[in-house]
Amino acid sequence: MSITDSAWRKQTAFCGYGNPNSPLWFLGIEEKLPLGVDLNKELRTRLTFKRIMDLDEAQTKLGREIKTSKTKTWMWMSKFARALLKGADDWRDKSKAREYRDQHLGRKGGQTFLMELFPFPARTCKDSPCPTRCRDRKEYENSILPKRRKLIVQMLVKHKPRYAIMYGKRKHYRQLFSESDAQESRKTDKYIFNCKVGRTNVVLISFFQTGFGHNTANQVIRLLRHGSGRRNKRLSFTEYESPFKSRTKAI
Repeated sequence: MSITDSAWRKQTAFCGYGNPNSPLWFLGIEEKLPLGVDLNKELRTRLTFKRIMDLDEAQTKLGREIKTSKTKTWMWMSKFARALLKGADDWRDKSKAREYRDQHLGRKGGQTFLMELFPFPARTCKDSPCPTRCRDRKEYENSILPKRRKLIVQMLVKHKPRYAIMYGKRKHYRQLFSESDAQESRKTDKYIFNCKVGRTNVVLISFFQTGFGHNTANQVIRLLRHGSGRRNKRLSFTEYESPFKSRTKAI
């Protein structure tokens, strides 16, 4: 599918799903294109999106439903939302997390906001989702990242969410934190970072799907709620690698 300059600008300015004035943000790398979905049809539909969409409305436009989704990431988001925003002791409960996902996650008037570094869905992280526009992944990333990082930092500063959970590969976040002048409050171990971006308490983790479990989630929740109590210093990514090599735990 060939994308015009105006359509390209519109899609690259897409912000995300839910309420940017909410207290809890989730920032990932990009949306994964579901198996069997035609990329061109997906892009044509997404070009009709507003800059900020209701997640349920967006899924309906795309011909999908939240309640039938196999996306584990949304389940983890819902567990975090119940723990951080509702103080729910039973935040691990699958049925209640599923109910939150179906009714509240990424909703226009809700308490969460979902955003991605890359605004186009992709089949894999090695593919260019717009091959007629960008020949390969490197060209796509170079054309997208500078403006997206600037947009994300501007939105964080403007909306001042209380919490932000960022997840994904370290290479995409190094420059983002540098541009936002993030301050590290604690490096909990080799793999999880807690820092401040403006007034927002941020935790950076690896992907939810690959071995992420409740013990790690509980550590993230504690950091976001209470911080480390240490004096801030500049954030360092020198040791960040994915520790999640084991089998994914059931949620």
